[in-house]
Amino acid sequence: MMAEIFIGGIKKDFIKNIKRISNEMGVKETSIQIRLKFGTTEDKPILYAIAKDYSLVKESTFKEIMNVTLDLKGSEMMLTPALYEAMKTNCIEAQCESIDDFTGFLFLHENQIGVALYNKSHCFKVTEVSKLF
Repeated sequence: MMAEIFIGGIKKDFIKNIKRISNEMGVKETSIQIRLKFGTTEDKPILYAIAKDYSLVKESTFKEIMNVTLDLKGSEMMLTPALYEAMKTNCIEAQCESIDDFTGFLFLHENQIGVALYNKSHCFKVTEVSKLF
């Protein structure tokens, strides 16, 4: 129950902030994605970036994407382990030769957060983000 409430809150935050980023960039909401890659250090297990039409715009952070200076809700701390495990599971499922080959993109579709998962440039799964957990 708590996990569902938390995931629902995170989805709302991502929806709100994808809309904000698209507005700031002057593009359609569906043109913006949040790129997820594996980090190389324990303190940054997931690397975030902003993409437009699946092309990198800029490297970013969870806090910058969520438009907060301090993560008072602890969203990043609670989301990171579950998201990292979901990424790892899907990286294995896609038979990526290296974690560097794995990329995830969060995107807005019909006011929901979807996720597109890639092994190199091959998209191997598109689903709702809640189905990753």
